[in-house]
Amino acid sequence: MGQVHHLSDMTWREAEELFHSRALALLPVGAVEAHGPHLPLYTDVFLSQELCDRLSRALHPKPTIVLPAVNYAVTNYAAEFAGTISLSPNTSRELFADIFRSLGRHGCEFVALVNSHLEPAHIRVLEEVAMDFIERPHVIFTNHCRKPIAQRLSPEFQSGDCHAGSYETSLLLATRWAELVKKDKMKTLPPVKLNLVKQMKQGVTTFGAMGANDAYFGEPAVSSPEHGEILWQTLIEIWTDAIKAEMGS
Repeated sequence: MGQVHHLSDMTWREAEELFHSRALALLPVGAVEAHGPHLPLYTDVFLSQELCDRLSRALHPKPTIVLPAVNYAVTNYAAEFAGTISLSPNTSRELFADIFRSLGRHGCEFVALVNSHLEPAHIRVLEEVAMDFIERPHVIFTNHCRKPIAQRLSPEFQSGDCHAGSYETSLLLATRWAELVKKDKMKTLPPVKLNLVKQMKQGVTTFGAMGANDAYFGEPAVSSPEHGEILWQTLIEIWTDAIKAEMGS
């Protein structure tokens, strides 16, 4: 396992050297969004940062550089809950395009959008910028909500009722931010199974209107760090497969 290089900790000369070595830039993408009464608003950002660090180690000896996170996104479904901060799709697209252009100027050839925020409008933005940006760097994005990729993850994830449920809670419990999980509260939360994906397709536009009055779905009470580690291993496999397919082994 190699050292993880974070752009935030480097000098410009160190960054220049890595970019000129054809390093893959890993961009953590998350959101500031309500995640139930037991998880922090920064959950998606933390998960993407963790995934980037783990990916960097898993891809060794391929050179990588972990960029500072994009921590704002389109997040309208949870907009009614305090602390949630949402961007418009146009603002989000322009933000990513500006980041890509800056990376390209410095010699970056590949950037991966490592995302943990699963709102459909946000994912559409990522798919669009990955497809439409034709300058350097080449943009890599994999949507793990799509079949058959989703089938490699937990039954709760596949059901769609996974926002702040056992899927995300278990992942966070297996990170250095585990102490931010309010475990006593988590253990008392009843299951919330409201068929989130079906309601989205029917045009319901907020978690509250869906019946998720505490901004969570699924079964957070059954979460564990052990389950989180299993999920992390699967996510690493999904992402390494996608990156190698784009860059070559």
